[in-house]
Amino acid sequence: GEVLATKVSFFHVLDELAGRLRSIFVPFFEHVFEDCRDELEGLFGAAEQANKTDASGPKPKKRRRKSKEATDAGGAADALQKLPDMGQRWQLELLRLVTSALHKCFQYDIRGN
Repeated sequence: GEVLATKVSFFHVLDELAGRLRSIFVPFFEHVFEDCRDELEGLFGAAEQANKTDASGPKPKKRRRKSKEATDAGGAADALQKLPDMGQRWQLELLRLVTSALHKCFQYDIRGN
């Protein structure tokens, strides 16, 4: 609910700042890097739980191979699709924002910190 919406808002601001300020903002990632890690661990943990509870169900049909862009979020996005509908979109948006902010941080890190 509200906590998840607050996290999405925070990481949206972080992602925008990283995109606009680029290398100027990179040193500030030191203060939020652990938050990014914690969110990813939480999201992947939720995805693992969804996979474990779904493992006893019927096997999914084979799908065609997706392009690299479609699989950037890895199996986590697919596993999160199996979570209950409530909050699922917010969790996927949080995953997208955290990975996007980290990507920009690494992309614009000109010092190699």
